[in-house]
Amino acid sequence: MPMTFTMHIDAPIRTVWDHIEDPELQKKWMTGLISNEVVEGDPSEVGAKVRMVIKEGRKEQTYDGVITAHDAPRHLGIRFWGGCFGGDMKATADYHLAEQDGGTKLDYVCDFEGQMGFFMKLMMPLMMCFGKMHLKKMMKKLKDHAEGGGTAAATA
Repeated sequence: MPMTFTMHIDAPIRTVWDHIEDPELQKKWMTGLISNEVVEGDPSEVGAKVRMVIKEGRKEQTYDGVITAHDAPRHLGIRFWGGCFGGDMKATADYHLAEQDGGTKLDYVCDFEGQMGFFMKLMMPLMMCFGKMHLKKMMKKLKDHAEGGGTAAATA
C-alpha cells in the first residue's frame, strides 16, 4: 500500500532539492528528525548507506538505509528499515521533482515491503490513515520552508 503525495512549491527546483537532501534542512520540516547521516559511501551516489534517528512519540528510533536513486535535482530514492518496523519490513521513499509554472512540482511515494505480523496487518489501515495526515503536515512544513516562510515550523 503506497502513500503518495503531490504538491506545487513556489521555489526553484534546486531550493526544494536542498531541503530534501540536506540533513540540517530536513530537521526544519521532518517531524522528530534528530539526525540523518551517511555512514558509508558518497551521499550523492546510489549505494551510500545512511542512518536516521527519529523521535517517534517518546522513543528514539534508528533506521538504517541505502540510497536507491540520486539524480540531482530531480530524483532521490531511499530504502530504509529498522526502527518501529521490526522484522524484515522495509520502506522505500521516492522524491521526484520537476520544474513547473515557475516553481517545483514534487511527487512523493513511500511504499512498504516485507512480511507483516498479524498485529501489523490488523493495524495497517489505521496506521496508513495517521501516516497520511502526518505526511501532509510534514509536506506543508517543507513547502513553507522552501518558499522561505518557515511559518509551519514556528507553529508546529
